[in-house]
Amino acid sequence: MSGWEDYVAQVVNKMNYDTNEYDVTNMCTSAAIYGFDGTLWASTGDWKELTNYEYDLEDMTGNITKVPIDEFQCILKAADGDRKPTEAGIRFGGVKYMFVAHNAEAKSTQMSRSNPSGGACVAKTNTALIVGTWIKTTEMSNKMTQNTGDCANQVEGMAAYLAEQGY
Repeated sequence: MSGWEDYVAQVVNKMNYDTNEYDVTNMCTSAAIYGFDGTLWASTGDWKELTNYEYDLEDMTGNITKVPIDEFQCILKAADGDRKPTEAGIRFGGVKYMFVAHNAEAKSTQMSRSNPSGGACVAKTNTALIVGTWIKTTEMSNKMTQNTGDCANQVEGMAAYLAEQGY
């Protein structure tokens, strides 16, 4: 691995910079880094590419409205604290996420999802968008299960590092 792939690996796994080895692995299920133009810079092998599509949104009376979904714009706006970037909410990887918390200082947002139970964290730098996902039943190398706090720490830590490097 080199370059951006190293950075996404360090979102998924907690690096000890004194030993240059991972202290904890599998802290996130998947991760990706995008430029603000929507270009994918790097991702883990299991990352689901962000796409554009129409979603059939059903109202309370059973009427269907086709809602355009741009998954990249969904997570970009969610990172800014937008709770509902489309009429169909926050969607990416073909999954609906629920807004949980926004950290304006870290320029990050934590989200949850129900199937499978888990969530995601997305953070912005000046030029990049970092995303990590987690699944509640997935075990990390420290025998704990993945969770929103660890995912957020990994994503926010990488965002802070990249921002310090001018990205």
